[in-house]
Amino acid sequence: ESSPWVSAYVLWTLNEAKKRGTVLPARTIPRGRDYLRGVLESARQDELYWPTAAFIVSVLAEIGAPDPGHVARVVDARKQLPLFARALLLHALVQAKSSPAVVAELVRELENNLRVDGNRAFVTENLGDDYAVLLDSPTRTTAMTLRALLAARPRHPLAAPLARGLLHERRNG
Repeated sequence: ESSPWVSAYVLWTLNEAKKRGTVLPARTIPRGRDYLRGVLESARQDELYWPTAAFIVSVLAEIGAPDPGHVARVVDARKQLPLFARALLLHALVQAKSSPAVVAELVRELENNLRVDGNRAFVTENLGDDYAVLLDSPTRTTAMTLRALLAARPRHPLAAPLARGLLHERRNG
């Protein structure tokens, strides 16, 4: 059995390929969507459920199949989410055209966890290896935060500092 996280990445990637002209069998996206919705219904005892659910609702919103009920449940559980999952949730909320008040609240929560150093900004959360299996890193979380903030506010004042922070993290080009 595949990891729901990997399955969500695959569906997201297939949808991106489709948007760029790749021809997929007609049932590919709907089958992936249905599988991920099933994961949202069945895996709640898993310790990685909530961060995975945030990614899944983000992917579902991205493919044009938002799930308002599951989005609402993830919103309710957001205080226990790591920042990368909150960034995914914010992206899902924006894609699904959710409540502006909830979007604004999540924007503030993400902004409150940023550190500005000169002309650069970074995410300040340190989770150790708790989410390594989900490919977590401070740099990836910074990138996801930038993506989410730009989705919510295309002219967000911290966009350029976050981008510079990401560029600063490059190694060997």
